[in-house]
Amino acid sequence: NTFGGGSGGYSSSAGGASVPDTSLEDMLRAYTRAERIDSYKCDQCSRQTGCERTAYITRRPNVLVVYIDRRQDSGLYGKIKRAVRFGQRLDLGDFVRDGAAPATCGYSLYA
Repeated sequence: NTFGGGSGGYSSSAGGASVPDTSLEDMLRAYTRAERIDSYKCDQCSRQTGCERTAYITRRPNVLVVYIDRRQDSGLYGKIKRAVRFGQRLDLGDFVRDGAAPATCGYSLYA
């Protein structure tokens, strides 16, 4: 299955360059990847220090709804036209922090 409007390749609205497809799993990996923030300021001591921010899923939801925001965040206006591929099943086991067994983190997907 592909979400995004048709054929495999799309043109980005930012300059018309061809943008490759991505997958739902790739998007989840990017969302949960650790991000270094060098300009973090501590709320308690007001010291400028670096930190690492990580997003994760704390527990397996009973119902999973995935919303893909297609607006550009880089100051450019327009819609992101990159296709997002996904299969009929999604395993959230790698993205759930509590270490739930992968067999208990499976979801049936549809658009």
